[in-house]
Amino acid sequence: MKEQQKIEPKKVRLISDFGLSEAEQEQIFHKLSSARNRCFAAGADLGWTITRLVRELTHPGVMARTNIIALSHAVLCELAKSVHSQQNQNQKISPSEREVLRFVDELRSNCSKPWTLDTMSAACRLKRTQFETLTKNLTGDTPSLLLNRFRVRQAQQFLKNNDKNITEIAFDAGFGSSQYFSRVFQNLMGTTPSEYRRHQGNLAAYDQRFLRALTQLQR
Repeated sequence: MKEQQKIEPKKVRLISDFGLSEAEQEQIFHKLSSARNRCFAAGADLGWTITRLVRELTHPGVMARTNIIALSHAVLCELAKSVHSQQNQNQKISPSEREVLRFVDELRSNCSKPWTLDTMSAACRLKRTQFETLTKNLTGDTPSLLLNRFRVRQAQQFLKNNDKNITEIAFDAGFGSSQYFSRVFQNLMGTTPSEYRRHQGNLAAYDQRFLRALTQLQR
């Protein structure tokens, strides 16, 4: 398997037509890459902006390209603000919450282990109910869903970078069966593992519609 290349925030850049300066992009991507949590509570502004952006992409109207770029700017800024706000809140979290965050960080790279709710809560030295509640509050997901997200993310790399069959990849990623793996993968990615591999790990169906809408606007 090829080693996954880590992209440094300072090297991530948008096309020049997007309209953000070098300094603005560096600040935004640095802030986003520093986030420890996968999920943040979206404020009313971010919720409205994303909804409006999706509507403009799927049903382009007058001045659609200009609107999409402006709304995309707003989404990136609101995301960066959400990360900053959450980081400030994390400075005031309890020892139990800090322990869950530490465990979540470790779980990303150790998700293929045979975790259960009992072993995960024990790793945090917390009772099951408390661990479930804190994980949901901090990440937006239940422990089992969060674990599956990490496993699917790992499986994506396996599907792109080696020739093992779907069953082998399911077990390597920590799933108990290929059937369960396929069901979880499709629920989270909008496509089956086989389809994902067939398209060389390209974006799921929603993202493909997103790109088609942008292509139409450029014509």
